[in-house]
Amino acid sequence: MDLAYKNSLQHCGHLKVSCACACRISPYLHERFASAFDAQSVRLVSVKGNHFVLVNSMAMEGDGCFLCRPAELQLQKISSKFPTLIEVEPVE
Repeated sequence: MDLAYKNSLQHCGHLKVSCACACRISPYLHERFASAFDAQSVRLVSVKGNHFVLVNSMAMEGDGCFLCRPAELQLQKISSKFPTLIEVEPVE
């Protein structure tokens, strides 16, 4: 085994790029998928002091649905853990 991979930490995710919209998924199907794959809509992963926020793009429609609203709240919770280094003007 290569020494570089011996002590490595892996986080695996599935990326599917398509035109599917959040309206095609039901709360039941979302819960079933999340339970089967331990796939939350938003997850903070820290590796050796480097922080990554993994986000399910289906939860970013911004329409306040059962996927979007909890993800937005979770992102706010995560963002409150880190100091803002640069103030950025929101794009309108």
